[in-house]
Amino acid sequence: MFISNKCNKNNTMAIITVRVPDTIKQTMDSYEEINWSAVIRSSLNEKLEELYLQKALIQAKKDIANGKTFTQKQIEEMFLNEK
Repeated sequence: MFISNKCNKNNTMAIITVRVPDTIKQTMDSYEEINWSAVIRSSLNEKLEELYLQKALIQAKKDIANGKTFTQKQIEEMFLNEK
């Protein structure tokens, strides 16, 4: 993961509100064993990873168009290492 999903040093997390149609909420309620907050956190993190990679790829494409070259290590740092 590029963004830590761990609590900060004070063990706190921000609170957000998500609105869903009643039918979705009813279906979610039928799966009592599912931690929906964890599912949503994971989905948000996946999307943020996707956006990070898109941004890095766009920047690398611009850099290449301007004549910049990259070493294998630089490529790995941009796209494989966690941020």
